[in-house]
Amino acid sequence: MWEIIKTIIIGIVQGVTEFLPVSSSGHIRIFKEIFGLSETGLVFDVLLHFGTLIAVCIFYYKDIIALILEFFALIRDIFSFGKRKIFNKERPYRILLIMIIITTIPTAIAGLLLEDLFDTIFSSLIVVGFALLLTSALMYITSKIKVGSKKAGDITVKDALVVGLCQSCAIVPGLSRSGSTIFGGRISGFDLQLSVKYSFLCSLPAILGAIILNVGDMFEQSLTSNQLIGYIGAFIAATVVGYLSLNMLNMMAKKKNLKPFAYYCAFAGLLCIVYGIIALL
Repeated sequence: MWEIIKTIIIGIVQGVTEFLPVSSSGHIRIFKEIFGLSETGLVFDVLLHFGTLIAVCIFYYKDIIALILEFFALIRDIFSFGKRKIFNKERPYRILLIMIIITTIPTAIAGLLLEDLFDTIFSSLIVVGFALLLTSALMYITSKIKVGSKKAGDITVKDALVVGLCQSCAIVPGLSRSGSTIFGGRISGFDLQLSVKYSFLCSLPAILGAIILNVGDMFEQSLTSNQLIGYIGAFIAATVVGYLSLNMLNMMAKKKNLKPFAYYCAFAGLLCIVYGIIALL
């Protein structure tokens, strides 16, 4: 029974930290290290990713439907061989779709080539702690940026690449993906709400890619009844808590107040560093 509860705890942690700018990878590592939560398998990882994917799809369903329709319109225009304008600024979702694709490119390259290496090299809680301090700094700077009025149709290729490079850096455990991309959007001139929305729409290809890459192998893992119950509970928890976290972040973005995340990450980072140093003694 305790193993089921611990598994669900990880699902809750994933749901909260995947979307709030506090680093899901860092917190999962903290919980496993400090509270002795057991290692999980591929099925569990896929279910958690699927849960967070569902949460984003529900929260941003109108935008996602518009992007899907725009995707098919883009394909149609590409095969019209010049008869239709592909890069049409009169279609904001066309621009948004193209920019999300551009943002995803450096992220995909970094993820495929460096994620496992970085996950191994930067696995200690001390490193996670310093990465959380960096996340804190990014959130504090983001909260201080007053300018920013770009809308979806105003995003440029340069902006998309800046956000993509920021997102790529988040393969370091403890450096928040959402925090990095929101920061990238703000320094590119996005208003705060667009930065938040763009951050999570850009997460969809990464989450979907992780699911596709692992879904075939997950069927090779056998599960006990307790594991199955725990995994399903964690999946539900990640979905529900993830949706609530998105709602919370969206409300804070409307109020233009992300400083609480900066303070929290600073506290969590210092805690990690102190705990990591004590563990080495």
